[in-house]
Amino acid sequence: MSVIDIGSLPYVIGSVLFGLLSIKLIGQTVLVATRRANYLLACLCIVFAMIEADAFISANHINFIFYPTLEKLQNAAHLLLGPLTYLYLVSMSAQPKFGRASLAHFALFLSGIILMWLPLSERAIWLGFIVLYLASLLPYTFFCLRRIQGFDLKARQALSDLKKHNLIGIKIWIYLMAFICLYVLVSPLYQWFFERSTGPIDIHYLLAIFAAYLLIRQDFTYQSALSDLPALVEDNVLINDLYLQNTSQQSQDKSVYLAIEKQFIDAQAYLNHKLTLSDLSGLTGYSSNQISAAINQVAGKCFYDYVNEYRIEEAKRIMLESPSKAIVDIAIAAGFNSKSAFYTAFSKQGIGTPSEFRRQQLVCLSDKESKKISNVKMPTHN
Repeated sequence: MSVIDIGSLPYVIGSVLFGLLSIKLIGQTVLVATRRANYLLACLCIVFAMIEADAFISANHINFIFYPTLEKLQNAAHLLLGPLTYLYLVSMSAQPKFGRASLAHFALFLSGIILMWLPLSERAIWLGFIVLYLASLLPYTFFCLRRIQGFDLKARQALSDLKKHNLIGIKIWIYLMAFICLYVLVSPLYQWFFERSTGPIDIHYLLAIFAAYLLIRQDFTYQSALSDLPALVEDNVLINDLYLQNTSQQSQDKSVYLAIEKQFIDAQAYLNHKLTLSDLSGLTGYSSNQISAAINQVAGKCFYDYVNEYRIEEAKRIMLESPSKAIVDIAIAAGFNSKSAFYTAFSKQGIGTPSEFRRQQLVCLSDKESKKISNVKMPTHN
């Protein structure tokens, strides 16, 4: 019995972790668009699991009857990384219609399968695969970055809580895709210059660490598609520039904005940490389009920033009234759903962290009290 290479253990651990992630994604009870997106993300995790498993098998020289066929399929599966990531983002941000046009995204994968079975030399197949791999990763990295920007814009226009719409795990993966592209280009030069058979780092170690990180972060598998939100399905949150520039809408925008402020100032609607554009539409009687346009036009902010501005002011008030109250309790009381979301929003104010702000304000209050005491004239006795 051959001895297992200890250095290859992270490969099999990564494979298992990616497998667990795929099971977790498939097993969730979610709405239609999110379920479709989760299936695509689960497929992506399965591809990662195959890549890590193949690295473990190869490192330990494990041979079985079907391995040559599985290895060729696994090599071709690398060409699915970009398309699956992109299609996942499409499913998360819109109502995609998967038809014949969608099959074009798998053309490079099919080309890879054909290449693996061509009667060519190993070197020719490898060079051809590198070309296909870069042709897959490079454009899809760009496409995915554009999709992420669109997704973030839509989310900030419709939601006040982005915990289930931050796509943090997939964002890291997209940057990792860009790194892999660079690595594929640089690694051969590194091997030639330093006369080594391997590249400067082991990508499979990075993938194993990435899998562990995703499994620890529960929000990775609990992301929700924007197309499942009523605000986007009913009203189309993204406002047309022509609509914003139409002067006939300005007076209406101000009326809508006054209704929004009434809900925020009198009813403190911002304290609802799940507040959405659709919720505010129900409270004011105006459509989501009208509310989003009013906030953009009058306040010059997106819905997310507008709501958090009120929450920050509420948090400041609580900090001064209750100096001993814990930061996390202040965050929840002000409408934030987590301490991290509170810190992120607070840092954008340019006044330091919540703890620093409270300390500074307490020092200022202490100085004012000291000045008042020093200005009190003691009574004199004749």
